[in-house]
Amino acid sequence: MARRKTVRGGGPRIPCGSQSPTRADAILPQLVALDLSPERPVRSSCAPPWRPRPGEIGADMHYGLEFGVVVSGCLHRNHGAGWFRVGTGQAWATASLEMHQWRVGRNMKYIVFQFLPSLLSQLPILDGFDITAPFRSPARLDVIGRGRRFRDSLSRLARKLLPKYQRAISSGEIFLDMLRVLQPISAEILERSGPPMPQAHTLSESSIAPAIERVQRATERIVGVDEAAQACHMARRTFCRSFRNVMRIGFAEFGLRWRLVCAANALRSTDEPVKAIANRFGFNGASHLHQAFSARYGMCPTRYRDISRLPIL
Repeated sequence: MARRKTVRGGGPRIPCGSQSPTRADAILPQLVALDLSPERPVRSSCAPPWRPRPGEIGADMHYGLEFGVVVSGCLHRNHGAGWFRVGTGQAWATASLEMHQWRVGRNMKYIVFQFLPSLLSQLPILDGFDITAPFRSPARLDVIGRGRRFRDSLSRLARKLLPKYQRAISSGEIFLDMLRVLQPISAEILERSGPPMPQAHTLSESSIAPAIERVQRATERIVGVDEAAQACHMARRTFCRSFRNVMRIGFAEFGLRWRLVCAANALRSTDEPVKAIANRFGFNGASHLHQAFSARYGMCPTRYRDISRLPIL
């Protein structure tokens, strides 16, 4: 059998038919938020932008919230609390800028939904279930859906939806499908773990939005807490408390993760040297990026680039 070669050219597949650019700053609006925008706050897919070969470990971190359902086959995921298996009819959920790793099985099929954190304020309570629970409960760090009845029901729903996502559909239709899938997932989360943490002000309603925007725009440097607090017209202590209540992580960690996401996108989509990427996104050289990247992605930048360039099987 011929040995499979690593693809050195090109990059991840960009939705909507756009071509993969050659400069990091050109890819940030499309890739950092998973091709999401205020005009298109939700999307769904049944094909990953990149996927390692069976047995290889993939790693990612993104601003958008994500949840998915395995339609057939299985994958293994790690959200920081250890690996867990997600089989047919089971689900997973990922919070904003939450590091996660995965391994996929051959011929695995799934549906994944991604949406901006600001959309949480528009998610209703359906039949008494708070459907924001999967993104706020610690239960998301494990597989969702252990009972056979749950798995059978969710699997039937996912198989019914799967053909639809072979073609382009509107954001409104995706949003309605997302609610249908989220409802049983949220019910299972609440039954297993009890009510999640009290919901803080969502990003769209919060006064921390200027700080988020400043971090997203100033990817070449570190935005300090005092600067962010001033942009939000808050005292430093009030800002730090408000930011953690909304984003579930501290502001400094948020800024670091955001710059790492930008660096990861550049590694996947450009041929820039690691040192140049480190300097571009505010790291003190390649060794600083290597240390921060390895601590959160579980692999060095060069290894991440090699895996992300492998062809999708």
